[in-house]
Amino acid sequence: MGWLMRTITGPLEISRFLQSTFNILLMSRLPKFITRGYIFALGRLFFGCKPRLKDRIGDHLSAALVQGLVNSPTATLHQTLQGILAHYYEKLFVAFFNFRKVCRFLRQRVAIERCELLTQALAQGRGVILITGHYGAVEFLPLILALRGYPVTMLLRYKTRKLKESLTQRSKNVGIDLVDVDEGQRVIFKALKALKANRILITECDEFERWCTDKRKRVTFLGASLPQDRSLDMLQKRSNAPAVLGLVHRQVDERYHLHLHALDAKVSETRHSSISQQALAILEQYIETAPHQWYQWKEADFILANAVS
Repeated sequence: MGWLMRTITGPLEISRFLQSTFNILLMSRLPKFITRGYIFALGRLFFGCKPRLKDRIGDHLSAALVQGLVNSPTATLHQTLQGILAHYYEKLFVAFFNFRKVCRFLRQRVAIERCELLTQALAQGRGVILITGHYGAVEFLPLILALRGYPVTMLLRYKTRKLKESLTQRSKNVGIDLVDVDEGQRVIFKALKALKANRILITECDEFERWCTDKRKRVTFLGASLPQDRSLDMLQKRSNAPAVLGLVHRQVDERYHLHLHALDAKVSETRHSSISQQALAILEQYIETAPHQWYQWKEADFILANAVS
């Protein structure tokens, strides 16, 4: 037990902690209800040994949603921590649980709203930029679409080598192309190539530390003013591909709903509201309604920095 406590209280972040070799082995061998309960218990132990991390998440929630908390701050924090653990469980589930059962689970448990947005966009022959965020069951998104016959390419990064190896192999089985954004300059060319091949390119709009910012323009998100990201708009202008926002909302009883929203590049030019601004504005509405489904709270120090200034 001593080694476990030393590991938890050390500098290791929760993603790498939960992706230990032992946890991966359990995920691949044991029934779903056991692995889910185990990961949640281990995650609660992790947060229990990280009071400063819990406090920071609570501070971010209170600063961003001071006027809009439906429940008490304590209840909202508890729900948010549960949502963060749900995300990491879903990541392990997709990567290491029996893949046949994963596919069956997603076919049975996910509904898609306004699926015609993707079909109509692909009919233009320029691919689709599907923008998402660190919200809900985002780990399910590429597989949800691939299982319905859509050609999918996703930009992502990996915390561990084992995760990359497993997801890469599984993705090949269903025609998903995964692009490691840490590969550097080749990423933009692979993204444009995917769109030119009329594929759905999935990318996230709320990886703030990775933004290619335009200091002359600002965007407001969760009460904070930030330099605007220009990477999404640059990609859209170079490809002329239609853009759609997609968020996988968790519902009760392990059911999920993929919400799709059209983003209009022409509107963004006339109203000076970029694709990234439109995506963030819609994402913000979802977060304000269900803050526990956004798992970037631990990375959102910009909220407190804005509150102080």
